[in-house]
Amino acid sequence: MSKRKTKGNDFIQKAFYKGGVEAMTKFILDNLVYPPEAAANKVEGTVHVQYHINHKGKVFKAKALTKHGHGLEEEAIRLCKMLVFVVPQRTRNLRIIYNKTTHIHFRLPKPKPQIEPPIEAVPQEPQAVQYTIVPQKKGKTETPEKINKSYNYTINLPNK
Repeated sequence: MSKRKTKGNDFIQKAFYKGGVEAMTKFILDNLVYPPEAAANKVEGTVHVQYHINHKGKVFKAKALTKHGHGLEEEAIRLCKMLVFVVPQRTRNLRIIYNKTTHIHFRLPKPKPQIEPPIEAVPQEPQAVQYTIVPQKKGKTETPEKINKSYNYTINLPNK
């Protein structure tokens, strides 16, 4: 019996994005333009995009697998077509087409809290304050209508 050489997992190496998933996510976030129609209608969602990568590492065909409308699919396809992958050297002179699926999340930006300028104190004109002092007799409580004597004081407060 002769020993057969088995083909390992690296017989056909897959195309990959330089820098890994983190770099690809950063690229997508940096280049994502939220569609104005989707923002106006407050549409959010995750678009699943399936695309093909040629032997040079360029995406040549992409289609959205989910439908949200309002321009989300078109933006996701545009982003995927901008991606450039690293393709390992040709295996046995074959030109391999790679298939990948990416999920692009569209979330509305959170509104920033608007800081209102501090309200400046507006100087007000002094107002006259009137007090009525009614003398009372000990032990008896009388209403002001029944008392003949009363005093009025007016105090003007100055501006500060």
